[in-house]
Amino acid sequence: MNPTRWILDHVAQRRSAKPDVRLRVSNLTRQAELAHCVDVADHGAKRRKGLLGREMLSAGEGLWIVPCEAVHTFGMQFPIDLVYLDRDKRVKKVRNNVPPWRISACLSAHSVLELASGSIRRTQTKPGDRLEFSSALPPSDCWSSPDASGPTMPKPGDKRGVSQTMQQKKLRVIAEFLVVGICTLAFALTTVGICASVLGSDAAGSRDFVEYWASGHQLAHRANPYDGNAILGLERSAGFPSGLPVLIMWNPPSALLLVLPLGFLGPTAGELLWSLLLLACLVASVRMVWIMHGCPKNKLHLLGLSFAPALACLLAGQVSLFVLLGLVLFLRLHRSRPFLAGVSLWLCMLKPHLFLPFGVVLLVWAIITRSYRLLLGTAVALGVSTGIAFLLDPLVWMHYRQMVSAARMEEVIPCLSIVLHRNLSPNTVWLPYLPAALGCVWSLAYFRRHRDDWDWMEHGSPLMLVSVLVAPYGWLMDQAILIPALLHAAYFTRSRSLVAVLALASAVIEIGTLQGIPLLHSAFYLWTAPAWLAWYLCATKPSYAMNVYDPPLPDGLETNEAASF
Repeated sequence: MNPTRWILDHVAQRRSAKPDVRLRVSNLTRQAELAHCVDVADHGAKRRKGLLGREMLSAGEGLWIVPCEAVHTFGMQFPIDLVYLDRDKRVKKVRNNVPPWRISACLSAHSVLELASGSIRRTQTKPGDRLEFSSALPPSDCWSSPDASGPTMPKPGDKRGVSQTMQQKKLRVIAEFLVVGICTLAFALTTVGICASVLGSDAAGSRDFVEYWASGHQLAHRANPYDGNAILGLERSAGFPSGLPVLIMWNPPSALLLVLPLGFLGPTAGELLWSLLLLACLVASVRMVWIMHGCPKNKLHLLGLSFAPALACLLAGQVSLFVLLGLVLFLRLHRSRPFLAGVSLWLCMLKPHLFLPFGVVLLVWAIITRSYRLLLGTAVALGVSTGIAFLLDPLVWMHYRQMVSAARMEEVIPCLSIVLHRNLSPNTVWLPYLPAALGCVWSLAYFRRHRDDWDWMEHGSPLMLVSVLVAPYGWLMDQAILIPALLHAAYFTRSRSLVAVLALASAVIEIGTLQGIPLLHSAFYLWTAPAWLAWYLCATKPSYAMNVYDPPLPDGLETNEAASF
């Protein structure tokens, strides 16, 4: 007999035989009753299921999850109130009317109460209040345990309901097949393109990677990393076409540490390493976003892996995927590891112009919440990277300023600010920064409206979309940093039609690229940044979250469909 197996089976039997406990929860500070029939989820099965499978939560009912510091409402059909508690049953944080397909957390909490929407407002419960738990009515007088609830299937005589359910299922199957097919094909074609470019003759010189390799080579040999003539000579030696002008790294001196290792490698070895790192950044970023959304059992992560700007970034060898990794690391670590989250923002500073409204709110939020360790991490990372560049080239900042002053944007850059500048007043230097300034004003007003329940995944997503839209300049590849925002909306919405629209929009860009439309300077890509913002606003509307176009399936079928997609 296996003693370990006997002990595990014995514990499982005792847990399964444990009677359901119902509690009454009172707010001693407000002298009010929060709920009179609260179930307790204190072990694996009940904690994992929570309120999933229920059609509603009546007033006075609730669920106490212990221990718990974060919850999600993915797959639920109704909004709830959340009350986070410490070990002494004191309220740490409250969230009112949390809709389905959201995430909420309080890392200092020990447990969380999930209550019917309106319970917090009715009792005026605030952080700092003291709660009391006592025995409630017998289980027969309360709502049944979540583990005992079965799926609600259409009534046998309801032919209309059965027909609607089958039609809905067919539409979902079509949408899922379309999305998965498009995403898989796009990723496969990009992989083939990357392999062909890496293995081809003069491969290093045919991609934007060559500018980073040349700058790293200059810095490694203590030369000016922004010297156009020297960089052009290095690029020509790596196979850069003779008919094209020099490619110079526009990133600030703090970004030179990223490309410094390339200066010790040849162009072929450097390009292979660079491509592998970019691919790893994309895969790791999408996986972390998937984890932050509760590891849903669907294939929506394919939208991130096959997002056209990200694939274009892989093909071109651009640094935007490093920026994406820095953003995702910040979203993942800002609560638990603020110093490391601040260090990760160094990667975002590779392209600081893409984060102007986002950065303004981030600075204000860090000061208000006293997240000084996050600011310290950013300052240390910037100081170290800039210091290394300064040691290798003491005049690096002067060289960078000279390069920026001499640069001329003769060709079209497909972004809103540059188009306004070229068509309204080409000689007005400050005009490209006007949309970003207006975006900063809007972002501060947006933060003020949501500061009490600020969440960087939920509220930071529209900030990033607006920041990219109003950036002083930017290319299609830079929009790869929008993957966290778009995946958040994709996980939020229950409309498979909207998910299919996102996949189709990404496929249109892929088709344009295959047709030979230039990635950097074609006006064809002007629609992309506004389209992502419009799609996000549409997908996160409560009406779409409740699946207005695709009426929700019965609980059992809904669960199966969600697992397949």
